[in-house]
Amino acid sequence: MKQYFLFTVACLLAFNAEAEPEPEPEFLPGVGRLFTSRGRPSACIFPVEVYNIDGRSVNPRSIFTLNAGERTIKARAVVDIGICVNIRRSASRSKLEPITIRIETGKDYYLGLNVEASRRKDWKLEVWKVKGDAFE
Repeated sequence: MKQYFLFTVACLLAFNAEAEPEPEPEFLPGVGRLFTSRGRPSACIFPVEVYNIDGRSVNPRSIFTLNAGERTIKARAVVDIGICVNIRRSASRSKLEPITIRIETGKDYYLGLNVEASRRKDWKLEVWKVKGDAFE
């Protein structure tokens, strides 16, 4: 049994010695961050819960680290937005159109739901703030 084990190890070592070297990993583009738990209630912009990025379901959280490039994001309202003058009911069940954002390396993007319009169908996801060079 011991000889069989040694023979197997020797074969594996010989195979690895002849195998082509692994290619260098591809360069990964930089990243940006997406914040979803902050808003600007004075401007009728409220936090959201992101549930889908680029067609893939994601677990909701307050910060996402995303590769640079164009990203399509789906989200829903998570708070009662009744404090806005134009709004009388919660927006938590409102259907929202997705938003496409171009993420740039080292920038922070703040996403919220703008409910300034008096009609729900006019509410929209909005990047209300961008901070640059966040990772320096």
